Amino acid sequence: EEEMSRRLMIIGLDAAPPRLIYHDFKDQLPNISTLIDEGSHAEMRSTDPPITIPAWISMMTGKTPGELGLYGFRHRKPGEYQDYYIASSRRVREPAIWDEIGIKGKKSIIVGVPPTYPPKKINGYMISCFITPSHKSQYTYPKQLKNEIEDRFGPYIFDVLFRIEDRDKVIKELWQMTEYQFKVIEYLAKKKWDLLTYVNIGTDRIQHAFWGYMDKEHHKYTPGNKYEETILEYYKDVDRKIGEIIKKTPKDTVIMIVSDHGAKRMKGAFSINQWLIEKGYLKLLEKQKEGTPINEAKIDWRKTIAWGWGGYYARIFLNQKNREKNGVIEEEDREDYICLLYTSPSPRDS
Repeated sequence: EEEMSRRLMIIGLDAAPPRLIYHDFKDQLPNISTLIDEGSHAEMRSTDPPITIPAWISMMTGKTPGELGLYGFRHRKPGEYQDYYIASSRRVREPAIWDEIGIKGKKSIIVGVPPTYPPKKINGYMISCFITPSHKSQYTYPKQLKNEIEDRFGPYIFDVLFRIEDRDKVIKELWQMTEYQFKVIEYLAKKKWDLLTYVNIGTDRIQHAFWGYMDKEHHKYTPGNKYEETILEYYKDVDRKIGEIIKKTPKDTVIMIVSDHGAKRMKGAFSINQWLIEKGYLKLLEKQKEGTPINEAKIDWRKTIAWGWGGYYARIFLNQKNREKNGVIEEEDREDYICLLYTSPSPRDS
């Protein structure tokens, strides 16, 4: 019973790679290193696909992306070829850990776990994640928590623009967001809780923006560049903030530092739709200019077997009869076509 009453704090570092945490940065992250050395640690396999949505909610529900029906940030509308909707908490129908313990009267504080917008009712407090449209949205449970937070800290900062050329602006805003969110965590941690979970999206953003400046094997790396240690400095800042929170947390609290997926250098790209065209799976009505986005291409859907959405993991869809408007393949043949795509020969009948 005593064991059951211990509190659990989960701090999520989005996209934190084992290489950085366990090796490259370890000696410069004293608080995280202490947890590694004095506790248990492991390099674990992420979800398939290994991306922010659905990986975090898979972790929190114990369900695979297939069981959840969540495969990414964007989801294709049923029957449509290009129209999509944004994933949200409404798509999560499986109970999360905070739902399970809430039934038993345990209180949770949940901050920034994707996808938790719009926030749902829980036994405790919730602040939604980076998919929240803006601080003007209703992003807390209970509703009055929003005013309580903003009266003390100002408008909530959910995310930063990181795919921009102004790197100094990215740095400034990332540090501001991180400072803001950790202050909120410190404040909320003073309330009564049994589970406190916070996901920091900043580790993902800093890597997207600055990996090529840090990684000596990256084709764009220049020795001695201005941003060579930006990622390290950010991790050191996060480590300091984690240390401050741990100091104020009861000693018997179980602390977990977790990540949803890793990161690595990216050199070049594979054009999935060009490959599908060359293999005869994707048919065009007319030749397209190189680099034409798939949603602008003139596609002959009546002869197309498969098409992709690109991105980090291709998102290949099959054009199935009685599901898509101009479906081509029979439902019973779907698995055969999946096998064909995996083994990559030309289709049987193109």
